[in-house]
Amino acid sequence: MLGEASHGTHEFYQTRAEITERLITEKGFSAVAVEADWPDAYRVNRYVQGRDQDADAAEALKSFKRFPAWMWRKHGVVDFVAWLRRYNDSVPETRPEMWILRP
Repeated sequence: MLGEASHGTHEFYQTRAEITERLITEKGFSAVAVEADWPDAYRVNRYVQGRDQDADAAEALKSFKRFPAWMWRKHGVVDFVAWLRRYNDSVPETRPEMWILRP
């Protein structure tokens, strides 16, 4: 529900990321669902789980080339994906995956 109403400005993306981070850290949420093309989103999925070769979040998001490519390259999205990777790196392996994809 955070998606459709929050497309647009940097402030919307930043706020959406902050809300999602709080849901994860304070309320124990263990998944982030996205509506995206499967191959592109799977690359990000592998990045946030530490199972890829991408150097950083921006590189992991480079596969998004179809509309709305601009949405995936916003600083708020890149920053959130980087945060999610750091968060996953800080929790035990037994923790559920933090990124669930919806094709």
